[in-house]
Formats: sequence, C-alpha cells, structure tokens
Amino acid sequence: MSRKEIYEDELDEGFSLETGSTHQIVVKRRMGKLHARLFDETGTFILADISYEGDGSFGTELSGETDGEGILLHADVPLEDYPVTVDGEYDVVIPAVPRSSAPHDQIVPGYQVEEEIRDELEGESEEVLLHFDGEMGKEPPDAGADQEEDEPDFDPGDED
Repeated sequence: MSRKEIYEDELDEGFSLETGSTHQIVVKRRMGKLHARLFDETGTFILADISYEGDGSFGTELSGETDGEGILLHADVPLEDYPVTVDGEYDVVIPAVPRSSAPHDQIVPGYQVEEEIRDELEGESEEVLLHFDGEMGKEPPDAGADQEEDEPDFDPGDED
C-alpha cells in the first residue's frame, strides 16, 4: 500500500497515484497560531483585558480575553483568517500566522477608548516619554536629585 500526504491547499493543484495498488491519501492542514496585539481604531491605545470571541472553519472556536499587553493568543489553529468580535460588538478579521511569528499589531475598526480613560492614559504616556527622553542607558538630568549620596565613614585621622 502506498501513502500520499498532501496539504489541503495543494488539492487545487491536483495529484496522481499509481494504479493497481491500494492507496491511502492523507489530507493535512497547515497549522499556525493567532497572535496579535489589539489596538483601538486610532492605533494609539492597547486593548488590554478585553473579551473576544470568534470561529474558523471546521469548528475552530475562539474566546477569551486579551492579556495586560492587549495580546490575543491561540496556538495550533489552521492557517486562515478568523473573524473575531471584540468586546461584544466590534468585528475584525485576524489572520493566523506561522507558529514562530511574533505578535502583529491589529487595529480594531470602530473601537474608541472612552474620552476620560484616553485622557488619563495620554497623561501617563507623556510622563513615560519624558522620563526616557535622552540617551539610552542614562538617567534624566534630575533623576536622583532628591536622593542623598552616602558618604563613606572614613576619617583619615583614624589610621592606626
């Protein structure tokens, strides 16, 4: 008996087999993962701790919450596009990526961060940007200005 393994997307190309013997044909699906960081429609704010649900072909069901960094992750899903509903009302299509891929940024059309939350988040990000404004590895000029340096407890007259 001969065995032939082909991937689902190769069926369109066609294949041939020897005649006169029994054949086993195995159709495999290419697998990957859903790995995306979700942002509001402006692309500015990460959608952390937001619920989502969706489904793919062959009964692949997705549901959960993004983590604190806005990351949605589902491993071992067929490589295809997945329609996902975010926060119960915002639809977005998220493509599955190869297993070794890092998360990609995904904007959720129509999702707007509430104005009061947006103002609070913008204020925090300005503080962070001000703190890191300067050369890498160096503290801002006023960093540590309120801290007293410890003087060594050494008195040159105490030598024995």
